[in-house]
Amino acid sequence: WLHDCSVARCIAAPTLKAADTGSRRHSWICHQPAASIPSSSLLAQPQVAMLRQLLCVGALALSASWQADTVVSAAASDIPIDDIGGLTKGDLDTIMSLVSIAENSRIEWWENYNYCEDINDGRGFTVSLVGFCSGTGDLLEVMKDVQTQNPDHPLAEFIPALTEVNGSPSHDGIEDLCSSIEENGDEVWRRAVWNGIVREYLTQAIAWANVKKLTTVFSKGFLFDVALNHGVDGLDQIAKYVKNGVKPPSNGGDETTYMQAYIQARIYVVKNVDPSTNNGQPDRMLMWKSILDKKNTKLTRPLKDLVCYARDLDTIMSLVSIAENGETNWARKYDYCEDIGDGRGFTVSLVGFCSGTGDLLDVFRNIKRLSPNHVLTSFIPALEKVNGSPSHSGLEQLCASIALNGDQVYQRAVWDSVKKLYLDPAIAWATKKKLRSTFSKGFLFDVALNHGTEGLEQIASFVQKDMKAPSEGGDEVEYMQAYIQARIFVVQYIDKLVDNGQDDRMKMWKTILDKKNLKLQRPLKDLKCYGDTYQIV
Repeated sequence: WLHDCSVARCIAAPTLKAADTGSRRHSWICHQPAASIPSSSLLAQPQVAMLRQLLCVGALALSASWQADTVVSAAASDIPIDDIGGLTKGDLDTIMSLVSIAENSRIEWWENYNYCEDINDGRGFTVSLVGFCSGTGDLLEVMKDVQTQNPDHPLAEFIPALTEVNGSPSHDGIEDLCSSIEENGDEVWRRAVWNGIVREYLTQAIAWANVKKLTTVFSKGFLFDVALNHGVDGLDQIAKYVKNGVKPPSNGGDETTYMQAYIQARIYVVKNVDPSTNNGQPDRMLMWKSILDKKNTKLTRPLKDLVCYARDLDTIMSLVSIAENGETNWARKYDYCEDIGDGRGFTVSLVGFCSGTGDLLDVFRNIKRLSPNHVLTSFIPALEKVNGSPSHSGLEQLCASIALNGDQVYQRAVWDSVKKLYLDPAIAWATKKKLRSTFSKGFLFDVALNHGTEGLEQIASFVQKDMKAPSEGGDEVEYMQAYIQARIFVVQYIDKLVDNGQDDRMKMWKTILDKKNLKLQRPLKDLKCYGDTYQIV
């Protein structure tokens, strides 16, 4: 997928460590296909969420092994539907979690009841769990439902204005819509949202399933995902591409066989007929297929190893590696291990975990959690003893052992720590600022790696004062342009040790933003950094 057009070189780029802001380490990230990004495990954590970008795939997505825990989430009890088309609250919770993995790289779908933002798609404000829009009439119907439940509800006041702006992206009369939803998103609102979901998508998907005599929870969930992702019309459109001779149960066919063919038809549509959907990537469908391959037609929990969307993170890591190593091939450094003389002991793997600072210990504890008898776990006692010092005591064979035993368990452990120490904090910060695009989350991940997670706020403090983040009503592109300029200022005047005071790394990202490529869609060409030019195709 990626082609490096420069002569390979490695740069020791100093980066501020998240766990230790007082000194710096060199992070060496000197590529394999995105499929090589190993799995990491994630359970439902309602307290941590990323804002939903439904119907507009742009959320930073991981090649991650997601798993829904055995017990349904606490949010399931709040679903105001007892049973619809044979789907229980627990079924709906699982289905919504699967949808959210593809949309948000999170299973916590319930955190987006009060989501409200104009995402500049010409449809006005996009709102709540499934992206009802002020300019398309469906949000108006939700508000009418609110009024039916409670005529005096504050949100009902927007009905006249929503009636006026229907069919346009206008904000006239609804300037305070988002803040009002945030303030008044109560049980009445949540019920109205679910009534809208049932009316616009779920009932339609179940009705289509009934026509085809598709009865399983899996089939109904997958068809609901189709309706959300492709529109209700997509249900029939995809069916037209089902392999000849494969019949649904309504025509005497087998349900599992038909759904396998229907998934393949959806993949074909995404790749060849409508590549704008999911950026032409099949990951979303393949995630569902992995469940059907296990014949888990009831969507019985736990659901494990649900891999979805590696390419976005692959692209981001390639951009990071251009700045760090002068090449796009980031994955060659999984087994990297060296004492680079920075007083932190051994520097290891993709983002320079160190034996003397505790983050390498975090990686090795991940290994023990994943595989208690893994040979690398023998270094844990020594890593505990040398934490806080550059000592090699007990670690003399560390690098050789990593080279010999850097298997999939090790790689997964590395990614678990990358995620916990850098990626999650970057995405959480983006969520707080309502920065939704792949570009923004990727750039902030780069900041966390290069400046430490404290750098996220430090740089923000130098953003032009009249420039507001989307969380304050500002525009994402304009804010990110200002944030990039603030990062350049920090590197040139505040913290010159980072990138040796050079702004090439930031300007490379800026060229992408200047083209408004918020999804980091490939090919990325003419990426100039430190005197060389690269492309990611």
